[in-house]
Formats: sequence, C-alpha cells, structure tokens
Amino acid sequence: MSTQASAFVMRLTCFKKRKRYYLDKVASLGEGLSLEAKLLSRKQEALRQREAALKAAQQTKDGRNDEITILRTELEEDTANAMEQIQEAESEAKALRTMTQRMILDS
Repeated sequence: MSTQASAFVMRLTCFKKRKRYYLDKVASLGEGLSLEAKLLSRKQEALRQREAALKAAQQTKDGRNDEITILRTELEEDTANAMEQIQEAESEAKALRTMTQRMILDS
C-alpha cells in the first residue's frame, strides 16, 4: 500500500472515530434534554396546581389578600423561570440538530 493510500486510510479511520464520538455525545445530550423536558413537565404541573390554589384563595377572599399576592408572585417567578428553561432547552436542541446535520453533511 502506498504512503498516500496509507495516510488516507489513517485519516478516514480518525474521522470515523470522531464521527462516532460526536454521535454518542449528541445521543447523550438528547437523553439529557429528555430528562429536562420531564422535569419541566413536572414544574408545569406544579404551576397549574399553584394557579388552582390561587384561584381558590381568590374566591374566598377572607382577608387573604396577602396570601394571594404571595402566590401570584411565586407563580409569576416560577413561570418566568420555567419559560427561560424551556427556551434554553429549545436552543440547545436546535444547536444539537445543527451540529448533527453538519456532521452528516461533512461525512
């Protein structure tokens, strides 16, 4: 085998190993995103429960205005945090898709 052919085979082998590494990394990150999505779903359910508690407290209005204000503030903060996490997860997923597409196109 010529030196040129041997060098090509070595580069090809190296490329295949890098490709496998990145595909494994993308799969691992995808699993992390799935777990994060489950956690966000749980947070969303907790937010729904808090919202229901807020509505119930608002209906009784037995001098619970402070409690309503606190619940509303917590709900708004938790909603903002959850939305930020969702946007980060979507951004990360988009970056992973782009990286995967580039890897596929490069191969």
